[in-house]
Amino acid sequence: MRKLRTGELVAGASALVLFVAMFRNWYLVPSTRLLNAWEAFGVIDVLLCLLALLGIALLVSQLVGRGPALPVALEVITTTLALAATLLVLYRILNQPGSNDAVGVAAGAWLGAACCLALFLGAWLALSDERPRPADPPPPEPERRPTPARS
Repeated sequence: MRKLRTGELVAGASALVLFVAMFRNWYLVPSTRLLNAWEAFGVIDVLLCLLALLGIALLVSQLVGRGPALPVALEVITTTLALAATLLVLYRILNQPGSNDAVGVAAGAWLGAACCLALFLGAWLALSDERPRPADPPPPEPERRPTPARS
């Protein structure tokens, strides 16, 4: 198994926790009904699910990848979507679906926001880490030629 860097580990773990958090209670409706992310959102839940899959794909691509192209592309996409998802989830915490006076925010919403932020930071850390990737092959040795003789 190749050695993973800190950013990929943080992003992968945050993605798994985000996917689980989507099934937890996010909002408390006055009739004591609890809503998870799938029931409360129309489009944001699809974005969160896509983000969780991207975080897992980032981890897997680093484990099985041979070159830097795919992991770097996934890091760029994951960083961008994680920032957008973090802002959207924080907005939905401040402005709950329905009346703000009647709907309460449950622990799942805060966990989801923390996971989105951790996923953003993990992808950003992986993207900004410029050390050689463990999956990269070492550069080839230059060919040594004899010095030409002078006549």
